[in-house]
Amino acid sequence: MKNAILIFAAVITTAGFYSCTKKSSSSTPTPATNGFVWSEDGAANQTADSAIYNFGLGSSTQAFIMAYKNFATGPTSRNVEINLSGNTVATYTIPAHGDFIYWRDTSYSMATGGSVVVTSNSGGKASGTFDVTFPGTPAHVTGTFTDIPTR
Repeated sequence: MKNAILIFAAVITTAGFYSCTKKSSSSTPTPATNGFVWSEDGAANQTADSAIYNFGLGSSTQAFIMAYKNFATGPTSRNVEINLSGNTVATYTIPAHGDFIYWRDTSYSMATGGSVVVTSNSGGKASGTFDVTFPGTPAHVTGTFTDIPTR
């Protein structure tokens, strides 16, 4: 019985040393930086499950961005709709109503001010930032969109 315990201990120790050895890798992992990320009132970042930058809202010179998180699944559902007056790299001022709509579950708020900055729009992908204010909760939403697909 004593020999069985010693053999078991030796196997466990060997397995522990083997699992701790450094493995070489020929490639560096790429950080997952693409997508649509935002924060409500400085809280933890939230990442959309899906986002798209779409050309042609009413005309070929406009665009809109849609992002969804937990779409239609109850109190954790979040949807962002951004309507832009252009579809090029630029800073877009958010006027008083309708250009930035933030859905939380079944209620929504329209931004009363702020901006959306499109920093890149080429190769079928768009990137940028946003910083907007609302009259209620949340009062402030900031975020980024990086290499989201365009259509």
